[in-house]
Amino acid sequence: MNINLKLTGDKVSAIKDGVIAIGVYDGDVLSGQAAALDTHVKSAISKAIKSGSVKTDAGVVTILFSPSGVKFDVYVLGLGKRKSLKVHILRKHIASIVKELKIRKAPSATLLFDGPADTDEAVRYLRATCDTFLLKPYEFHGYFSGKKKDKAPFKNITVNVADAKVLKRAMTLAPRWRWEAEGIWLARDLMNAPANKCTPDDMAKTAKKMCSSAGLKCKVLGKPEIEKLKMGAFLAVNAGSAKPPRFIIMEYTPKPVTSKTKTICIVGKGLTFDSGGISLKPWDGMWDMKGDMGGAASTIGIMRAIAGLKPKCRVIGLCPCTENMPDGNALKPGDVVHSMSGKSMEIHSTDAEGRLVLADGLEYATKKYKPDVLFDMATLTGACVVALGHDIIGIFADDNSLAHELMTSSDTANEAAWALPVFEDYNELLKSDVADQKNVGGRWGGAITAALFLRKFTDVKKYAHIDIAGPAIASGEKWHSPKGGTGSGVRLVVEYIMDMK
Repeated sequence: MNINLKLTGDKVSAIKDGVIAIGVYDGDVLSGQAAALDTHVKSAISKAIKSGSVKTDAGVVTILFSPSGVKFDVYVLGLGKRKSLKVHILRKHIASIVKELKIRKAPSATLLFDGPADTDEAVRYLRATCDTFLLKPYEFHGYFSGKKKDKAPFKNITVNVADAKVLKRAMTLAPRWRWEAEGIWLARDLMNAPANKCTPDDMAKTAKKMCSSAGLKCKVLGKPEIEKLKMGAFLAVNAGSAKPPRFIIMEYTPKPVTSKTKTICIVGKGLTFDSGGISLKPWDGMWDMKGDMGGAASTIGIMRAIAGLKPKCRVIGLCPCTENMPDGNALKPGDVVHSMSGKSMEIHSTDAEGRLVLADGLEYATKKYKPDVLFDMATLTGACVVALGHDIIGIFADDNSLAHELMTSSDTANEAAWALPVFEDYNELLKSDVADQKNVGGRWGGAITAALFLRKFTDVKKYAHIDIAGPAIASGEKWHSPKGGTGSGVRLVVEYIMDMK
């Protein structure tokens, strides 16, 4: 990511060139920084609003080119009625500014920010503004022949904050927003690459390169090491693929480490392509299954952010990566496989493969690191998408305090998530006649039975299954991203880690 975010409290009159963006409310008299800018440009904004050449309708951007002879252009953003503006609406409006900056290839811009009177609310609105500037400009350039990559649409974003209290608090939080965005861009690059350009080995190389540059430890286990660990569930999923599996282990350790230093493990599902195996998926939409490694991509992105933020806890990112392909060696419905600890699973669907890969990852994390907190992140179930749609992360934690903490992190990060029940009676749906459990529990309550299945592979009290199947891939343009991989879950987990007591 090559965008620089700067927060300042400069006077409007100190801005000399570039682009200045300002939001104005429909029907309100200009006030705050909008009034100061209007004075600076000799009432050009208020005159344009009065004449109707500037619209104050929500989301409409009007450009005043060098008004009153100044050396900068003014982007006037309509915010609609003041009482109607909410954080999620503001993000979409700021995205309109970003689109104009990209279209006009402006190298830099300054936004004048006047938030709500309440400091906490103002910081929330400011974060939404900064997140949009950091995340919306992302582009994946693809593999077009004879086409050069476009230069970044802009590199420098300055947000001018009028309230000194808001500015002071935001200055302490801005590095977090910046590093989270860095991790999200990396996760998106991985998710948007086609499966033949992002094999398990390619993911491992990307992780090693990132860790080397960021000062993290990284170890990659190949198939012989995975076999030695007896990760039978993980290997069963890989059996039909010509590409060997990779188990990526990334470690951040704070200094100093004490007896009170906590350990957090994140296990990310890394299916670099999921055909469904013998339980083959329909052809329509199968191309999106290159993104079934969204959990692993976001885990690598989280570790990138953690390397920059340097929390006081130890953080381990684990990514079991493989393809799920159908050939003569492939896992079959009716087979029984064993996890590294010997737990047996009867396979009723080879398309429920992510939970098999995660099972060995969770057992490894539990045994090797004895974490205080354990997460898995996965594009796991269509059932979660049915329940929550394409914009909300599903959280499954039988520890109510952890579920509450993650929901708080969701609110702080402006990343929508919702805690769903871990209803233990549904364990009945996973009962098998020949093994410890089946790998699917039927059509109904599928997201819950998937979480219950995974819960059996760890005894860590503070454990949560995080299902990002809905928001991991955008089918169209969003306020924070173009079509494709989104880096879902990075902000949620980084916020949790940075705020962990």
